[in-house]
Amino acid sequence: MLDKLRGSSPYIRSKIIWLNFRDKIRKERSSPTYQAGWSPFTELLTVYNERGQVIGRAPRLAVHMSGLWHRTVHLLLFDSKGNLLIQKRGRRKDQSPGKLASSVGGHVPADKTLEEALREEARQELGIESLTFSLIATFPYISNRGSNKEMVSLFTGTYEGRVVANPTELSWAAWFSFSGITKLTEQKPELFAPSFLEDLRQFQKIN
Repeated sequence: MLDKLRGSSPYIRSKIIWLNFRDKIRKERSSPTYQAGWSPFTELLTVYNERGQVIGRAPRLAVHMSGLWHRTVHLLLFDSKGNLLIQKRGRRKDQSPGKLASSVGGHVPADKTLEEALREEARQELGIESLTFSLIATFPYISNRGSNKEMVSLFTGTYEGRVVANPTELSWAAWFSFSGITKLTEQKPELFAPSFLEDLRQFQKIN
């Protein structure tokens, strides 16, 4: 009975409203004490042509401004009960600010592998130091009217430990019923980052 309630749209919407309210109160009382470990001006990304061939490196900001293909990693993180960890993106993000998104997401720096980049993003965004995950899909993703071109590597993983949302990266992170979140994407897709909706479609193709 309780699981059915937690999977209902009214419950999930109420939880999101409460998390947003709590986040607003916290931001009024304090300011972030640490910063994420990247800069759009100095972080170098490997760039590719349409055939997936490496053509060089460029700062992240230049990659986005020039519409160059680059690699990103996304993670759908579940607990032992099958609940999905959802994050709300920070209001200062250049893409999908304030939207609900996948558990972890980020760019792959030129000097890191996919796995290294994902572990670093999990640490920076959620404070997760140890994580097990598996690659389930790789797909192209284009957004911002063609200016953002990503080759996404989508991973899934399980986690039972503590999650600490980095206030410079996201507003909050919380566990939700997977079926409930899926229903909410159908009822209120505008609440979600388009990249998460694509991640969800890719995940559902396999499962």
